[in-house]
Amino acid sequence: MVAPKYLNLRCLFILGISLHGIAAWNPAMIGGMKLGFDGDIYSFTLDVCPGGVFFKEAIHIPLQCTHGYFLKRPNGCKMEDSDIIGGLNYACNRIGKDTSVLTQALIPLTNPEYPTQHTITFFDDMDTLKNFRRYTYVKGLEGEYEGSDEGAIAVVVANSHKTPQISIGNMCYEGKSRTSAAAYMATLKANSVKGASNQFFVQKCSDDSYQFPWSSATRYPVTTAFSAPQIFHNEIKARLSKTSKERSGLEDFEIWNGLAYCLQEKQEMINEKVKPVGLYPKLDGELEPMCGKKSAGFKHDLEAGNSFFRRKRRVQPMRCVECCGYNYMPNNTNTKA
Repeated sequence: MVAPKYLNLRCLFILGISLHGIAAWNPAMIGGMKLGFDGDIYSFTLDVCPGGVFFKEAIHIPLQCTHGYFLKRPNGCKMEDSDIIGGLNYACNRIGKDTSVLTQALIPLTNPEYPTQHTITFFDDMDTLKNFRRYTYVKGLEGEYEGSDEGAIAVVVANSHKTPQISIGNMCYEGKSRTSAAAYMATLKANSVKGASNQFFVQKCSDDSYQFPWSSATRYPVTTAFSAPQIFHNEIKARLSKTSKERSGLEDFEIWNGLAYCLQEKQEMINEKVKPVGLYPKLDGELEPMCGKKSAGFKHDLEAGNSFFRRKRRVQPMRCVECCGYNYMPNNTNTKA
């Protein structure tokens, strides 16, 4: 018996009906993720954790539902084997029964208020994500951002649209059309993104600009699926007990009863413009001792990501529900249709 990889529109639509009707997601909602493991759903939103989450130990997450774009890292401090995942309205992606697929960090690549909009993200180190900064394209054109004065070595473009050429520091960027909302990651020449704020998101490129390397960029598709808010009724939400001014030690960033840390984004205001200057707690600082640790304390069974769907207090008994060619039976067994 093999588990389906995706919980698609049909599956979640039927499950939603079993919950006595479908409620719509708020189209203006903040970005976030809902993660199914160990028989529960853990969620975080980017108004609480704008820098994402970092697990104390890497774990297997059988079910991930996404609103926005995220860098998924098996080792929270290494780019090796990392992936970019994305989706709209908490589209759900079912990971197979291979429990060797681990996750330690989930880093959002779009800004909290604009989780699915055209966004360009830079960082100066592939592993530590030094000087991590995200720029929503429309807000950049409106002059909201102060450009970084350090050179990026990598860039991620989420949900690109056709645009005219613009200067982002010394880089000339021209958005692509018909990308199916995919994300793209590319490496850059040293110091290619460097310049004063008046050269940042300017609708013109100089002759000596460095062109964005579309031809060498790696493409990451988004999950096209559907979910309903009722499905996540008993989710365990990420919350911080202290305000930003009250936080001092690493323990002040703990969420989910100490399972993970809630990362923040550091910003500065310069001439009434926003200058993103990285994530904290830092991957190469306070979090470094935990980098790459693996957990053996969770039930990484095949059903862990689905069990919450079938709890009697929320889901009415039903005949088998067909999903992606598989039948979900009331007795919690999966068989191929």
